[in-house]
Amino acid sequence: MLDALKDALRHYQCEDQACFVEQFDAIFTLTLGVKPKYAILIDSFYKIQKHIRSKSSIRELLEVIDAIKTERANEMFFLQKAVSLVDVQGKNILIYDHSHSVQHALSTLKESGKSFSILIAGQDLKKTDDNISFAHYLGVPYKVVPAYMLSHLDKTIDVAFFGAVTLQEGTQFVMDPGSKSIIAHLHLEKKPMYVFLTTSKFSLWPIESHQKEIYVKTHRRKHHHLSEIEFDHVKFSHDRVGADLINYTVTEKGIFTPTQLLKEYQTLREKRAL
Repeated sequence: MLDALKDALRHYQCEDQACFVEQFDAIFTLTLGVKPKYAILIDSFYKIQKHIRSKSSIRELLEVIDAIKTERANEMFFLQKAVSLVDVQGKNILIYDHSHSVQHALSTLKESGKSFSILIAGQDLKKTDDNISFAHYLGVPYKVVPAYMLSHLDKTIDVAFFGAVTLQEGTQFVMDPGSKSIIAHLHLEKKPMYVFLTTSKFSLWPIESHQKEIYVKTHRRKHHHLSEIEFDHVKFSHDRVGADLINYTVTEKGIFTPTQLLKEYQTLREKRAL
């Protein structure tokens, strides 16, 4: 999104400052309406808005955006340092969701010389294909199993990696749909699980309604072979998963247990309220 904003600023021709502020405020209002809310997006726009209102030049605004991107790059650097502390040598790692954070973590571990294999739990075809492509180009042994058949391979799983869109009030992760059932199963089987997430992606605002944070799509479909049969096919955008089900959350500030994660979340939220 920041790259798109930079490109728009480079091509912006209007000399009217009031018009410029009005257009940016309209974009910012849309951004504030995005759910789930998380700090990395909203805080970035607040910083840019502050400079726009102080009548900064386009060049200065581009520098602000570059500074924000540098902050994010630094976060990823320290996240990778924390990732390197995760013990995966000789282990079989389960992945399910389509997460860039998980892919970065696996790449970091491979580059550090760790030897491991991957078990991909299949879900949405496009996301699963991307995970397969990633595992192939990473150059590690991997297998694929439908998520609903995962219980047959319990004994082969040593550890599981997950990403998350954000961490919300009540230390609830927002994750890919289907994640909760897999995590609940792995929790029952006492398999260690890690979530990879920078603290800048935490959502530090109260949740008005959990239902409004999850988008539902309902399609009217026909039976594959019996055209007279119609039914509603319902899909959900995300799952909400309690952090207490996850053994460790890996952030740029270190690796947290559920209790430590709650404390960090509360600290950041109190700081925002000041």
